[in-house]
Amino acid sequence: MIKKLCAKDAWELFEAKEFDKAKFAWDEIIKDESIPENYSGLAYTLTALKEFEEARSIYQRLWSEEKSHIWLHQLCMVEREAGQYEKAFEFIDREYSLISSDNIVAIAANLYERGKLFQLLGEIQKSLHVANECWEYSKKCDDLIMKGCSQRLLGDVYKEIGVFHQFLAYYFKAADYFVEADDLIGSNEIFRLLQELGYSFVIRHALPNDAEGLHHAHMRSIQEICSGDYSDEQISAWGKRPFDLEMRLNAIVEDFVLVAEIDSQIVGFAHLKKWKENDHSEIVGLYLTKEATGKGIAKVLLELLKRESLESGHSKIRLSSTITAKNFYLSQGFKIVKDQIYVTIGGVKGEAIPMEFVF
Repeated sequence: MIKKLCAKDAWELFEAKEFDKAKFAWDEIIKDESIPENYSGLAYTLTALKEFEEARSIYQRLWSEEKSHIWLHQLCMVEREAGQYEKAFEFIDREYSLISSDNIVAIAANLYERGKLFQLLGEIQKSLHVANECWEYSKKCDDLIMKGCSQRLLGDVYKEIGVFHQFLAYYFKAADYFVEADDLIGSNEIFRLLQELGYSFVIRHALPNDAEGLHHAHMRSIQEICSGDYSDEQISAWGKRPFDLEMRLNAIVEDFVLVAEIDSQIVGFAHLKKWKENDHSEIVGLYLTKEATGKGIAKVLLELLKRESLESGHSKIRLSSTITAKNFYLSQGFKIVKDQIYVTIGGVKGEAIPMEFVF
């Protein structure tokens, strides 16, 4: 017996970029269930195939049957993909006039299209302004895909501006939202773009099963990178500590911890503790192994920690820097707030520099 196709099958084909097969699937699905959602899926696929006239026809018919702002939004998308930006603006303006003020997701989606259009037209400052507005609306809703799209747009804009650690941080945050929403199309597109741009690393939230890999990356970083600034005794006490599963799990579960990977191997991490009772967050650690240095990973990790702290309502970030990392933090806007102090790790004292970043 031949299996009846369903919308999930068509979207999986679309995700795999088998657009002709996805089109065939939608045609078969519509024979059994000619509902607007299926026609929209077909039109979306036709747009990917650059069959714009047929896609327009479907969305215009859906609009004539149901005066929903959604169909105007989709018509804008078709015109954007067709390079008809003036026409796209007409549809996005018409859509905005129909959206109620309490429909936060729809407003955010409208702003996303508007920001994308400004970006494509090369009006970067307008695009940046709208992208930030889109994010402000996205933060107010529970729609993870919308949040991912808004971060993706900010990443696209900062890529145009040329601020690499900013656009990478936005891209990784976007991918994070897409993964959480089980939107493989969105996350895979981000990772494809990063690969095309030559970035071989991935940054993601730490998971409990990352504990041992995180620990080994931490110890390697101390041994490989900090050894030029500390004695053999200090490095041995600090960088050869035994694996403490409970300590690592508590950090991963209770705090904000990111890991950096190259070829699926953890090569670094960043650990932020968000003090609820204080006006500041604290960077507990930001370490990379030797092979992960020189790729901009530290800047991206730090940018993501800054954003997490700011979004948590904190006005400052504090840390105790190693001698090795002091100049890096100074270059990223941190200030030295006290004279050098000594901390005891593994029974051995080591020098550290108290620093602070003020938003």
